[in-house]
Amino acid sequence: MEFYRKEILENTKQFAKIIKTFEAEHLMTYGDSYKKPKEGDIPAFLAPYYNKRNVGFYKHTDGLADLESVGFVDKVTEIYKKLAPMYKFLLSASEKELIDRINTGGINNA
Repeated sequence: MEFYRKEILENTKQFAKIIKTFEAEHLMTYGDSYKKPKEGDIPAFLAPYYNKRNVGFYKHTDGLADLESVGFVDKVTEIYKKLAPMYKFLLSASEKELIDRINTGGINNA
């Protein structure tokens, strides 16, 4: 999660935009948080995301009616489209971590 936090610090505006979209679309975040806040110069509203030990995202529904609707697949497709910017953000952080590990000898690339 260190590289996740580093990515948030390096791209705070991009991450904030993603989170604002999540909140507007009622997409939820879950994961354990550190008891002691991590250091970093971030806006207060991003602190809950920055201080995660692990993180995941979901969309809550109120019942099974959505599963029975004709448009269910379309709804799920739209949710995944809204999750895509976060996926790309996390993928970028993971790729940077992998490159760093390879370059510093943290991973055997043989």
